[in-house]
Amino acid sequence: MPFQCASVSGQNVTSLRTACREIGNLIVKCYKKHKGKGGGNLKKEVTERIVREYMEAASEGIWGGQKHDIVFKTFYK
Repeated sequence: MPFQCASVSGQNVTSLRTACREIGNLIVKCYKKHKGKGGGNLKKEVTERIVREYMEAASEGIWGGQKHDIVFKTFYK
């Protein structure tokens, strides 16, 4: 949501985009590392906390679309 709010209001989102990508990459990396070792709850936790519609709306601005959005592809496809 912070990315969408900043983007819609015309603020510079370059740093925020970078931070969102870094966090997304870390979440996916953690999930892939631990999913077979009792860390499988992460998928449930992510989908409970990241509203799909908000993710879909921000995907273009952060990742360049859903086909490049590793968080979307990992947790919602």
